[in-house]
Amino acid sequence: MDFDQSNMVISTSLLIQDSGEAFQLELQVEGKVKGKCTLIIIDSEGEINDLDIYEVDNALLCEVFFKNIERVATEKRLNTIYLTISQKMMNNLEKISILESILVELNWNLKTSQQIFLFDGVKMNTDKWIRKNHLNTDFSIDSFTTITSQEKEEIKQGKNVWYPDRFDPFQYQTMGKNSLVLRYKGYVIGWCITELASENMLMYDNLFVKEHFWNMARSIFLFGKSLKIQCEESDIRYITFTVHGDNKPLLKILHKKSVDYIVDFKELKLYELAL
Repeated sequence: MDFDQSNMVISTSLLIQDSGEAFQLELQVEGKVKGKCTLIIIDSEGEINDLDIYEVDNALLCEVFFKNIERVATEKRLNTIYLTISQKMMNNLEKISILESILVELNWNLKTSQQIFLFDGVKMNTDKWIRKNHLNTDFSIDSFTTITSQEKEEIKQGKNVWYPDRFDPFQYQTMGKNSLVLRYKGYVIGWCITELASENMLMYDNLFVKEHFWNMARSIFLFGKSLKIQCEESDIRYITFTVHGDNKPLLKILHKKSVDYIVDFKELKLYELAL
């Protein structure tokens, strides 16, 4: 397929507000739409949403499309644009799509990736690897409601010191009754925080164990203890959580041991282009 200067991205304004702008971008070849997306602009950053390339295996088409998007972004004086690519096939996790290979050639960088799991919690709870106790008598697991005022103050002072603010256990307006705290010889070293995602689903949003005590088996048992309480004390069947792509040990275990009770799965990759 040959391309000439008439193959341009057509920009249509969708929304202009003080907070930002949104444009519908279309790549047309000989009068036919071959690709489209929405470009959302806030301040000097752009985000590509609703990406749809009709011939995603056509490397030349992908290249022309993204070069034109880059041209539009330059005209809008953006300094960075972001694109999230998702896929739901676990068998394809190690494969690089044509689209992603084009992005890399055009100097887009993979900024972060994450995998989102939806499990049948009832089935998962029956698995022995989840329920096996890896803690000795120096460790204890209790309801997060047992946190004392002194422990709360110590945890707050530890933010961005011994745990990143992402794992702040006090950021939630409400939390599940199966939210737990992990102690070692009476000192708080971790927690598992859940919150209601829907009527029949809990989100396991915050699983943290202090670095000095971190062990995959301990973390899994802490999670499993919370899941056991969920299954015994509520009618909520499903659970969901997100694992960041750099957590290779946990992802390896989940892919190996949890396939039988995965209800849904999605991998998200965030690419960034500095202009």
